[in-house]
Amino acid sequence: MNHKTVHYLVVFFVLSLFSKPLFSQPPKTLAKLPIDKAYLNRKDCTKFYMQSNSYLVFYLDNKDSLCLANVVPKMNSESFGRVYLEKKQTRLNQSFESYPADRFYFKWTFENSYDSTKGTADIQFVKIYKPKGPTYSCTIRPNAIDQYEYRGSISGTLNLGKYY
Repeated sequence: MNHKTVHYLVVFFVLSLFSKPLFSQPPKTLAKLPIDKAYLNRKDCTKFYMQSNSYLVFYLDNKDSLCLANVVPKMNSESFGRVYLEKKQTRLNQSFESYPADRFYFKWTFENSYDSTKGTADIQFVKIYKPKGPTYSCTIRPNAIDQYEYRGSISGTLNLGKYY
């Protein structure tokens, strides 16, 4: 190797040590949950969410931390961030809508893409085992006033208990 080639290799090596990777690993989707019913403070907002093709998605970030995003594609917006599982109740003795269910309580540190708001929210996520397949109910409380509730089906497997 000539001197110029060695110089370029050294510069490239040093830059690679102190810069972000050019190709970072994309998040790994665990489950994409379409929103079939939506309520804001008990007011039915289903039509907006259905027309917007909205969904919730659980995913792992590049550090394998459990994350959640609330995505509204037609508005090009999302709220996203890490979730911390605080409590789980598996196969509740007291069923949900007369079906067996698992209930999870999360703390969600989120950021909104549409207004740069950051905050924390309490989440109750219920996975309901129905004969035709699992469904969910997700209640998000970002503050003392607002409450969002989403419901829909779960396609594939979603094992949130392993992140407890």
